[in-house]
Amino acid sequence: MTATHVAVLTPPGSAAVAVLSVRGPDAWPVIRDLFRTRRGDSLPVPPAGFSVGHIVDRAADEVILTAHDASSFEIHCHGGRQVVSWLLDLFRSRGILETDPPQSCTGRPWELLLFARTPRTAAVLLDQARGAYTRAIELIARGGPEAEVMRSKVRRHARVGRHLVEPWKIAIAGAPNAGKSSLLNALAGFDRSVVSPIPGTTRDAVSVSLAFDGWPVDILDTAGLRDSPDALEREGTARALSALAESDLILWVVDATGHRPDSAPEVTETLGVPRERVLVVLNKMDIVVVPAAEIPQDAVAVSAVTGIGMSDLAARLVATLVPDPPQPGDPVPFTPEDCDRWSAA
Repeated sequence: MTATHVAVLTPPGSAAVAVLSVRGPDAWPVIRDLFRTRRGDSLPVPPAGFSVGHIVDRAADEVILTAHDASSFEIHCHGGRQVVSWLLDLFRSRGILETDPPQSCTGRPWELLLFARTPRTAAVLLDQARGAYTRAIELIARGGPEAEVMRSKVRRHARVGRHLVEPWKIAIAGAPNAGKSSLLNALAGFDRSVVSPIPGTTRDAVSVSLAFDGWPVDILDTAGLRDSPDALEREGTARALSALAESDLILWVVDATGHRPDSAPEVTETLGVPRERVLVVLNKMDIVVVPAAEIPQDAVAVSAVTGIGMSDLAARLVATLVPDPPQPGDPVPFTPEDCDRWSAA
């Protein structure tokens, strides 16, 4: 009888997600004994598709069980070395042999999985590791109507492909005392930047790594933009402008108690950046009443102090950065070279 094997499909090391393959005649009996659903139930028959639960010997570690058929399964778990080692020991103790992953499970997307920051980007890379992008390229090469549809899909997803490992960069900018540091703290959920009523407190870019709807972002709080005789503040302004030039999105924070721009184009003209890279944020809505008719349609009204409008801002961030998110199984370019090629196509 063919032996049952377990193999680690993801590269060695610590990562957000690790994937183990269990194949063979004893795969289901062993997994049936080990796996429990979130409610603590065992599965009487092999599941169809995905099941979320945990391994009974270590209830704190949540896993996703994928069934390809009655003798072929994958376990998606936390990507720490100790978790993977513990699972391998568990299967070996039940007579399942460890083996190297098949050749089809090696290559660049598997290597990049090691550096995925979130489960969502790891899932996209896992689809590519299973051949989604390769199959799309083969279909496109054959030509025909289906090829054109696939070509359009791959092109649309090139922007996401650039950020499966490298996060989007968001710069918070605006005049001094507009509430930029308070906004960063509100988005982060903790005090990352120093908040002070004294203009020019922020002299250098302060960053924090976050995720919105599963998409990784690095957000930078930059120095207020103004002319100043202070040498340190001028250096902070220069660094802020550099951060704006390198960012994927600029949150231009406006103090709603003072002068308000008519629209984002007014801001983009001042900054000299494309319109699609700027989102105007009217802050301090907790201390001023602004009629809805006076709020530009392309702006978001918030209070970084009380949380007013912060969920709307998070939704706008996601919609702006990822307007067309890939669906499970979609082909996504995953190397800088492929993303460049499809962006230019």
